[in-house]
Amino acid sequence: MRKVKIKIANNAYNDMLNLLKFHDNYSCFRLYYEDGCCKSSKVQLMLDVPKPTDICNKIEDLTICYDGELSEKVEEVIVYLNKGNYLIKPTLKSLPGFQKDCSKSCGGCKNSCGSH
Repeated sequence: MRKVKIKIANNAYNDMLNLLKFHDNYSCFRLYYEDGCCKSSKVQLMLDVPKPTDICNKIEDLTICYDGELSEKVEEVIVYLNKGNYLIKPTLKSLPGFQKDCSKSCGGCKNSCGSH
């Protein structure tokens, strides 16, 4: 599996390190793919521990892990911190049969997101 390119803003990086220090039962952050509305991030972030099948990126003192599904569907992830919230900006891969952008047949929102 090819690694996902991960960029983290300095303020997000420092905040993530502090969270890991505070929650000593976790040792990494996990990025995971979540199918849904075209207006949603598609990539979520949570505290976790590495699993044997994970792909992990080490960014200085911070470990970010994810599974093969994220690696197959996402090219790059940028993590920002804004007003105490993490903002995740993924760049999705263009794959056959994989919908990257919003359309009338958006697979997770059933036209309820207001973007159609």
